[in-house]
Amino acid sequence: SKDDPAASEAAVRRAHDAYVAAINSNKVDQWLGSLSDDVEYLVPNQPAIVGKEAVGAWASRYLEEVSTHWTKSVEQWNVSGGWAVGRY
Repeated sequence: SKDDPAASEAAVRRAHDAYVAAINSNKVDQWLGSLSDDVEYLVPNQPAIVGKEAVGAWASRYLEEVSTHWTKSVEQWNVSGGWAVGRY
């Protein structure tokens, strides 16, 4: 909350960690469980992928080709209202 920036950043970090863990599970259902229904993915050289169903179709194809293991160290979080931006 804007009254407690440290608590807001901690919540964002937990959400980010859950997202990375879901992707690293290499299971589409877990990955999609970490996303909102109105998610938008921006993939290089492709049009935006809009909505959980469309992202699920893309993620299924993606995971057929690769096994994912992300290690993402966020150097800085900027949290403002309902938005958070991380710099890797």
